[in-house]
Parts: sequence; structure tokens; C-alpha cells
Amino acid sequence: MERLGARFSLAGRGTDVKTEVLAGVTAFLSMAYALIVIPSIFSRCGMDFGGVYLATALTSALATLALGLAADLPAAVIPSVGINACLGYGVILSEGCPWPAALGSVMAASLLLAALSLTPFPAMLREAVPLSLQAAVRSGLGLLLAFSGLVQGRLIMGSPTTIVTLGDPADPAAYLTALGLIVTAALLALRIHGAIFLGLLLTEAAALLLGFLEAPEGIFFLPAWDGVFLHLTLADLEARPVVILTLAFLTLFDTTGTLLALRPIVSDSASESQPPVQRTLFVAAAGGFLGALSGTGAVSVPAESATGAAAGGRTGFAAVVTAALFGLAIFLLPIAKVIAAMPAITAPALVFAGAFLLASAAAIDWHDPVAALPAFFTMILMPFSFSIVNGIGAGILLHVLLKLVTGEGRSIPVLLYVLSGLFILFFAGAAA
Repeated sequence: MERLGARFSLAGRGTDVKTEVLAGVTAFLSMAYALIVIPSIFSRCGMDFGGVYLATALTSALATLALGLAADLPAAVIPSVGINACLGYGVILSEGCPWPAALGSVMAASLLLAALSLTPFPAMLREAVPLSLQAAVRSGLGLLLAFSGLVQGRLIMGSPTTIVTLGDPADPAAYLTALGLIVTAALLALRIHGAIFLGLLLTEAAALLLGFLEAPEGIFFLPAWDGVFLHLTLADLEARPVVILTLAFLTLFDTTGTLLALRPIVSDSASESQPPVQRTLFVAAAGGFLGALSGTGAVSVPAESATGAAAGGRTGFAAVVTAALFGLAIFLLPIAKVIAAMPAITAPALVFAGAFLLASAAAIDWHDPVAALPAFFTMILMPFSFSIVNGIGAGILLHVLLKLVTGEGRSIPVLLYVLSGLFILFFAGAAA
């Protein structure tokens, strides 16, 4: 223990082994739902559930371990529920992109982010894109995620007259989703750590009692990688430049946003003045590279990982504990399969994950039309067009236009003009 304490400077940073272990467990419970939700998303895209589950758990374990050792942060690097929901529903299913090509885009985005993390570009991008648009991207992603969850749980259905309408209350999937939402909301209100994951388990228990599911044949099982490992393709990447850039930028914004939340917690006790952004981005990019190879989607440092720091974690040892738990979870495939067998069980997790992202909307100045209108269209176009690219593109273009109209064109960073040109080409190509 003394050697461990010296490796992470526990005493010098005002913490101890017990606190760090508790923080690591807390962070794992807050993010464990991703182990079920992400394979569930990609299995609807034609990928093997067991293979994606193994890839997700293994990538989370190795990338989080790397973060703890390289960046010494009480956080985690895992496949992102929000980004991968957009990749699965918005790119693979909606646009008809084959999933091997989508994984190829993830790898290309990860390589791009790894290269950019070694340059000043990430800081330049965050400074170029207004805070209101960055907040709108996260909020729009939340709306898309929540809408997807409500549709998956059959609480929202298509309608020939009103486009969408409330689902049938007599549908078992609908009232099971409603039950899951109520139970999870109660757990969140009681501030119970891992509320979303516990809500999944309780909803599964209700489904078993009601006869909607059969109990798993076993608990421990090592899944096979058949069908997803090394099945990505890098062909025709030139046809998806906007998707690649979007994945890279989303990972950058998601990761740096979490680091900003961690800064006031860890900077007081850490030797550095702030969390190591460059190393963290590089680890996230390496995690995305590994995820694409192994058969899962885009990787980031999600906001939920900050729960470990909130529970007292101050060093990378908490991340090492979290990584170990993700490693052990590899063998729990039978339980994950039973939970994912009924989409209504995982639907509440998507809804609440989206709800948390909406907190970013508080950073938007809704009284300033130049800030509020681009943010508004960014947010609503993501769920309404089922495309995160459409929302980001419309927001950036409208922001630049309003700045020019109000005579503030000189204040627009050159990088935003470049991005605007790319999105104009993208929308022109889509209209052709």
C-alpha cells in the first residue's frame, strides 16, 4: 500500500486508498449502463451483441487504465452513449451507412484527434466555436438521445396526422418503459450513486416478474468476438469527411467539457494547475482507435465519470479501480443479454442520459439573438432531422451569418469561416 500511495502521491493530494477505491466504484456504477446500452444500439444496426459487449468492456477497461496511469485523473474513458447513439441511429440506420464503414470513420476520427491533440488546435477550436454553440451541441445531442429512448420504449410512436404521438398505454413495452423512468427518476432524486444502472436492474426484475423475460441461463460467460473484431473498413473515407470531423469534434468537446468540470475539484490538490488536457485527449483518441478495431464505437471522457471525483477521488488510482471493474464486467454477458433483450429496459437509460446533457443549455444567453438563435436551431435540428451533423452545420452557418449581418464579421475566427465553407459544401452535396 505504501508503494501504491507513493505512485499516485495519495497523501500529498489529500486522499487515501479507501477513498480512491470508493471513488472508482462510484464512477463505474455511474457508467455501467453503457455496457448494455451501446451493444443494444449497435445490435440494431446488424452487429453481434456479444462481440460489441466484449469490445465495449475491454476498450473501457484498457482506456480507463491508460488514463489513470498517463493522466493521473479520477475519471474514465469509455465508448460514449450519446455519440454512438447518433452514430448508430443517425449515420448507420438513417443514412444507410454500413456499420464496418462507420467503424472506419471512428478510426479515422480517432487518428485525426490523436494528431490534433499534439498541436494547439484543440484549444484553438474551443476558442473559435462560441460557448453557446458548444452548449447547444451537447444539449441537442441530449434531445436526440432522449427522443431515441422514448421511441425505443414505445412511449412515442409515429402518426400519419401529427408525425409523432403518445404510445399505446396498453403496450407492455410502453408501460415497462414508464415504470423504468419512474423508478430511475426516484433513484436520481434520492441521489443514489449508479441510479441509471440500478434502474436498469430493477426494470429487468419487474420484466422477469411480469413474465416478459426469461432468466439468464448463467451469470459468467466469456463472449466471442466473432463478427465484429477487425471488421471495420477504411474504404470510401473520402465520402464521409463531415462524419469524421464531427466524431472528432464531439469527442474533443465531450472530453474537454468533462475536464472543465473536474478542474475545480482536482486542481486544488494536484501538482498541475489544471487537468492534463493534451494527454487526456490522446488517451481518448487511442481508446477510439482500439474501439474501432475491436468492434465498438466512438470513445470519450463522459460527464458521468466526474462522479468519481465528486465522491472524493483525486488521483488516477480511482481510474485504475474503475478499469478493473470494467475488466471484470467482460464476463457478465448473460445478464447484459437478458436486459437488452427488451428495448424498453434500456430506453430509460437513453432518456436520462439525454436529460443530463441538457444541463448545458443553461450556458446559452437566450436574451442575445446572435447567440440564442444559432444555438436553438442546432438543438432542434438534431432530433428533428435525426442528424447531429445537420444541427452543428446549421448552427455554425447561422452564427457566421448573424455576425456578418450585425457588422461583427471581423470578430469571427478564420477557423469558423473554414468550417462554414465545409458545411456549405456538405449541404450542397446533400441537396444535389
